[in-house]
Amino acid sequence: MPRARNIKPGFYKNEDLAECSIWARFIFPGLWMLADREGRLEDRPKRIKGELLPFDGQDVEPLLRELEARGFIIRYRIEGASFIQITKFSTHQSPHYSEKPSVIKPHSLPENGRDISGSNSGSNGPMGPGQLPDHSEKPPPIKRGSQPPDSLNPDSLNPEKSNSMSGSASPAPDVVPRWKANGKYAQAKEILDYLNKITGSHFRPLKSSLVPIQARLSEGFTPERLKEIALLKADEWGKDDRMVEFLRPKTLYNATNCANYDGSLPNGVDSA
Repeated sequence: MPRARNIKPGFYKNEDLAECSIWARFIFPGLWMLADREGRLEDRPKRIKGELLPFDGQDVEPLLRELEARGFIIRYRIEGASFIQITKFSTHQSPHYSEKPSVIKPHSLPENGRDISGSNSGSNGPMGPGQLPDHSEKPPPIKRGSQPPDSLNPDSLNPEKSNSMSGSASPAPDVVPRWKANGKYAQAKEILDYLNKITGSHFRPLKSSLVPIQARLSEGFTPERLKEIALLKADEWGKDDRMVEFLRPKTLYNATNCANYDGSLPNGVDSA
């Protein structure tokens, strides 16, 4: 049964989410509503479609792959069953106190020293894939002050930190971000436009896309070389439904990846 969840203004400003298709962005909050209080749900694309897109012909499977590729969800299997974990769910949401504990076993991957479900692992260390959270102890009391469950808690999806917490004044609206002001912006945008052209993508000139390109330019890669890398991987991955999701700036121009891909081309890194 779908539950009420919170969606906050920062959702629309998240630059990583902006790289997903509009359909993937549309179903993402819907997954929150289908998930239990730990952010877990069954990985059943047809059922998810029936709940979230009952009147549309859009397939849900590629949308889930988009969200997974960008780290918004983790898809995993335990004992032959498939599940989805919404990452950092407990940071974004304050489930109602009446919601029952999750009956889905968690994924074993820890995140920042804590299980990705948001549940504390207790004194026995992180929970493994075969364990369920220990609910034998009485859960901590739920605070119902200015932010009761299902209220608008601080927005962790918002890339802009709240200045009200630190007491600092908001930056002047005409201040140009450093990544836009440096001398590599125009070249990085040219490379991004080329990637869009050869892959049919629609990456926008946002910080998350341009900063990795600018970093490689600063290391000595020429624009022509970075375009060659994009073309190399587009030819290699373009017809692979699984790998095509990684034809994105953050993957292609990651420092380690880019160096490896460059090694597949003749002559090594060009000098600037």
